[in-house]
Amino acid sequence: RMFIKDKKYYYNILKRVNIDLTTANPEVFEQTKIRFETPWTTISYRAYGTTSLWWLIYLSNPGAVKNPLELIPGGTPLKVIKPAYLRNILDEIDQELSPNV
Repeated sequence: RMFIKDKKYYYNILKRVNIDLTTANPEVFEQTKIRFETPWTTISYRAYGTTSLWWLIYLSNPGAVKNPLELIPGGTPLKVIKPAYLRNILDEIDQELSPNV
């Protein structure tokens, strides 16, 4: 859903995008273990060179942390989409979110 706050448009993608890990190809992911309490944005930057894809890592790890505003506890194992697959997955998400014309 899109909403406006402080004259800026926001889209709550977390309610719209679902990554089904039961059918996802395990080859697409790499496992990592968080050593210290870390923000999602830092994991995103380390994996992809940008902080803006934190939500993709969050959605790939249901149950790791319930609130995406919380830090990831040290010792938490995470699945991260490999950079080689990233563009295809983002394109698929974009197609799903785009209105049908």
